[in-house]
Amino acid sequence: MSRYEFQIKPNIWYGKYSLRKLYNVPFRKVCIVTDKSMVELGMLKPVISILNDLNISYRIFDEVEPDPSLETILSGLSHILVTKPDLLIAVGGGSVIDAAKAIIFFCLRVKEEVIKPDKIVKPFFVAVPTTSGTGSEVTSYSVITDRENNLKIPLKDKRMLPDVAVLDPVFTSTLPKKVIANAGIDVMTHAVEAYVSREHHEMSDFYALEAASKVSVHLRRMYDDISDDEARMEMHMASCYAGIAFENSGLGLNHGMAHALGAKFRLPHGLANALLMPHIIRYNKSEPIYGVEAEKRYASMAEAMRTSEGMAKGWEDSLINELKSLMKHVELPESIRDCGVEEKEFMEALPDMVKKAMNDFTTGSNPRKATPEDIVKIYISAYYGTEDIPY
Repeated sequence: MSRYEFQIKPNIWYGKYSLRKLYNVPFRKVCIVTDKSMVELGMLKPVISILNDLNISYRIFDEVEPDPSLETILSGLSHILVTKPDLLIAVGGGSVIDAAKAIIFFCLRVKEEVIKPDKIVKPFFVAVPTTSGTGSEVTSYSVITDRENNLKIPLKDKRMLPDVAVLDPVFTSTLPKKVIANAGIDVMTHAVEAYVSREHHEMSDFYALEAASKVSVHLRRMYDDISDDEARMEMHMASCYAGIAFENSGLGLNHGMAHALGAKFRLPHGLANALLMPHIIRYNKSEPIYGVEAEKRYASMAEAMRTSEGMAKGWEDSLINELKSLMKHVELPESIRDCGVEEKEFMEALPDMVKKAMNDFTTGSNPRKATPEDIVKIYISAYYGTEDIPY
């Protein structure tokens, strides 16, 4: 019998107005990590209301941008080293929560240089996602960006995990359609990759399949009607489930290539994943060794997504067609070219993107071991949106 380790670290508060459990957390000084749009949209009001009720002092660090840069993280690090909060609350999407985790990571690293390890105390960390996408609230990963070198910097440390994840659909009630689409497809990519990862196991499989099942139904509903409380809650749960799955099983080539593509052409992470996913599935199933196992698992994933075609057309058509149908419903482009990326610029960027995808920390869990030549073919297929290139 194989032995595995399965971890769910954060306490999870879920349901409408679940943030109110914050009243029961003892603390004296708070730092809120967020971005300027969250402030402008009034998304901090529920948090600040609780802090004011408790007469707790707080400071706001609102410099986080999409795909947070190393410079932003260092600025946030300086902020908390000076203010010394005992509670850090991240309110925002994946970029905000990733930034908060990276700030904690570097804070601990700085302290390790001057303090004995057993004396280091990190702030109690509460993550409040305002999108349903990254699952960052339940993972020990963070990705930050080196703007100068167009490079994604992955961080992984169990100490970055939030202590509490708050899944409150109140915080997703005003999302723009484009954000719903990009974030929702990111959830699906997490679920699919976690399920076929070389490191998958029975417990990660459960969460991956549940996540895919929820997305296939509730992403459409949430996209069509943002006032649908049930759909928003279910998408929050799907994002959390997918995060739990890949925290324990890893991801794959889809994310490795998406990191490089998104960094180069400033594409939203979920969109970059979506553009590659059908081509990655086709690539993974065509390898004679790992492809046999991948084929069976993609079939199970298609069944979990309740595809209308069932298995009548075979696992590949059924799963890929369902994913394409979902992308079409949420109005995502079908190819990289459709995103406005010029052909000449894309072809010139290929060697560097291939190198970065090969070296990405997520690529090693892919069910098929990719070569640089394979990755070139996949990128070109995704650029034109074609299925004619053999793998």
